[in-house]
Amino acid sequence: MLRNKLANLNISYTRLLVGIQIYWYYAESAKIEIGKLMTHKNMRIASSVSPKEVHIDSSHVGCSLRLFSKDNICVASYNAETRTCLLYTSGCSPSFEVLSKGTLLIRRDLSGSIQDNEDCSYYKNINKPSGVYIIQPEGFSTGLLVYCDMDRGSSGWIVIQNRYDGSVNFYETWNQYKEGFGSLSGEFWFGNDNLHMLTYSNKYMLRVDLTDDSGNQRYAEYYIFRVFDEADKYRLIIGGYQGDAGDAMYYNNNKIFHTKDQDSTVGFLEGVCSLERYCGFWFDRCTWANTNGRWLPGTNSWESNYWYQWHNTVGLAKISMKIRRK
Repeated sequence: MLRNKLANLNISYTRLLVGIQIYWYYAESAKIEIGKLMTHKNMRIASSVSPKEVHIDSSHVGCSLRLFSKDNICVASYNAETRTCLLYTSGCSPSFEVLSKGTLLIRRDLSGSIQDNEDCSYYKNINKPSGVYIIQPEGFSTGLLVYCDMDRGSSGWIVIQNRYDGSVNFYETWNQYKEGFGSLSGEFWFGNDNLHMLTYSNKYMLRVDLTDDSGNQRYAEYYIFRVFDEADKYRLIIGGYQGDAGDAMYYNNNKIFHTKDQDSTVGFLEGVCSLERYCGFWFDRCTWANTNGRWLPGTNSWESNYWYQWHNTVGLAKISMKIRRK
């Protein structure tokens, strides 16, 4: 009897080991298979396209496995609230139509240009021109309207400041810089709250494009760009310069934002920086990069929108600041 019990125990133990091995085999296989898929947040297939199959799955992992197990299915859309898995035979091409609001879009890892639309690179990759678009970054439940610059470098840039004709007054208050002002299709400041939310959801870099009153152009890029929240006065962390305009913003690193109604700085002449430089910016004994100063092309003035390392304090004709994910 003892032998029988021991034999039964051995059989049970063996079955347990085999069961564990089988479980891990399939678990690892599923992990490998899912790794061959691409998942995009906050996107879905356009409503004009009908799904081939509809299923209920407890998570997007199950939905992904359904996609992977069917050769004729290229794309799946998973809604976590309803646990609905929609499978599509359309969408094998990288140019399939998607919408910027939705749940999780899952597709086979095909070579192509489809990416999530958290920033302007999505629109750049489907060959859209520069213009105003909706992106869906983390922290923005209803999306965010931005101006995308598609003409600089290899990836679309989110423009956060634009100056070119002097039509917008940048000598504004704390709340106006906090919320943003101007027009995305013209001159504007993107808003410090937006800058904080974006640069804390992902790692971003900054590019500044400059044009003088003779049409000459220079640029500065910073590999590190992060803005703290309002409680820390939108403190700026910036670094990793490259470009041909000169590193005028090294002085702004770890500085807090100041405006004409909230400024604790003391300038070189014992004045207040936001008043001396005629704008809101990251100041501490003022700045060598006065991108938000008065639009005074060709005029030598500390109030002008200058980039000191290029033209000293001579005002520039155009300045555009933009960011993108690294």
